[in-house]
Amino acid sequence: MSATADRASQTAGGGRAKTSFPWSRFPAGWAVESASSERFSARLIWLLVPIQYYVLTHLAGGVAVGDLLSVVVLTMTSFIALFFLSFLLASFVAWRNPDQDRRALTRMWMIALLMGTTCTYAVFALSLWIGIRQGLTADVVGDFLFWRSADGVRIPGLNYQTIASYLIYSSIAMLLILLIRLMSWRMASRTTAALAEPPFFVVAVFVTAVMSGINIFATF
Repeated sequence: MSATADRASQTAGGGRAKTSFPWSRFPAGWAVESASSERFSARLIWLLVPIQYYVLTHLAGGVAVGDLLSVVVLTMTSFIALFFLSFLLASFVAWRNPDQDRRALTRMWMIALLMGTTCTYAVFALSLWIGIRQGLTADVVGDFLFWRSADGVRIPGLNYQTIASYLIYSSIAMLLILLIRLMSWRMASRTTAALAEPPFFVVAVFVTAVMSGINIFATF
């Protein structure tokens, strides 16, 4: 009874409840609170297109500069993969928590994965730009940690070094997003979404998987 009353009071108060800082949760609940916030997050996600274009055309053995068709195909493939994963993950969460709105969960997971991918690609693009400027054989992480670890290691490629490298980038992106949420948390009211927000770890893992697949495919 008390749990039901708590959920009812959360809904009556705008679907948000005061709680401690959600350290392990990706801040995607705000994006589905209203139509305006959802439109804003959708526009933000389109930053992935130019960032991904830079990455795919500057990878070792990647897409040729000016080959827009290949980049569009790879970008659309990443969008489709993220949408499909969002549906599966939201369905699993809704199955575990029947009181949660599946459609809202799907939109939230979709935004979380797309924002996580965009931020990870941005961090990777910056590292790749620095690596090119410094004359490295790859991005900063790939060059210093893995490229010279064994003869013939290729990044991106079908090897654990690629997965580990991209997991580092996605972890850095998740940390940056966490810091942004922490700063906004201190400036705004300390509330959190009523829906179960995606765990940072899960978002990082699936972002790494999609990014690895797209970047490896771009080098074929």
